[in-house]
Amino acid sequence: QYVEEVADIVAMLLASDRPGAGETYNAPGDRRTWAEFAKILKRARPGLDVIVGDGIDPVLSDVVEDYDPSALTTDFGYEMRWPLERAVPDALETYVSMTNSGSDRSRGT
Repeated sequence: QYVEEVADIVAMLLASDRPGAGETYNAPGDRRTWAEFAKILKRARPGLDVIVGDGIDPVLSDVVEDYDPSALTTDFGYEMRWPLERAVPDALETYVSMTNSGSDRSRGT
């Protein structure tokens, strides 16, 4: 989940007149293979050497990713706004901007 996507959803929910007490919503996500992600990353940073193997991370082998975001769409009309093609370059530019400005959020400066 990209932070901008989550922020958009929270802002939309807070501004909504629809009561949501007791409701739980899953946010939409952009599911891709590692190879697809690598292609998006290379488009954002053409000089980057990205290698993706065929292996599966054993830590993730039992993870079930079957979250259904349809209730958020049905109840609020929300559709994903930050696909990886938009989120990855945005995140990279943010990191570059932070580095160039001398900002380091991990140290609180």
